[in-house]
Amino acid sequence: GQDNEESKLIGSILTCCRDAEEPGTPMQELKLQGDINQLWQALFPRLELEQKKTSHQSRLAQSRVHLMLNYIHEHYHEKILLEDIAAAANISKREALRCFSLCIQTTPVQYLNDYRLQCAETMLLQTTAPITAVALESGFDNAGYFCKVFKKKYGVTPSLYRRRTKPYLP
Repeated sequence: GQDNEESKLIGSILTCCRDAEEPGTPMQELKLQGDINQLWQALFPRLELEQKKTSHQSRLAQSRVHLMLNYIHEHYHEKILLEDIAAAANISKREALRCFSLCIQTTPVQYLNDYRLQCAETMLLQTTAPITAVALESGFDNAGYFCKVFKKKYGVTPSLYRRRTKPYLP
């Protein structure tokens, strides 16, 4: 089984090493090339199998992230915990973190906050709703925190952002 394959592989590697240490005659070079070919023949199926596993894992992670993103987009205005996001894909919190990291290089909570900020920005530009209402409708549970994270991302407070982009509003 696998132990026998491992032994053959190690044997091929050792043979290559031994033959590489021999004096460089034309016959020796041919022998070494043959050893290396055998080594590649032993390694190549393993590499293909590993690529297939990685590809499958990547597709699985992508489908899980898709489910979690759908959940976030539908529920961003509610109080959401990492557990809720993970449950949308029927996985653990740790697996949710791994999938997000692999697929979109962020965490679920960071993505949620960024999405909420995008929604808030849209509301600031398209409505005259008070800042507190924008904060609450975007899923932030208090206007102070919303203003803090908005300013950190956009460099200005939400009200100043609105005034700069829609100067005709009060």
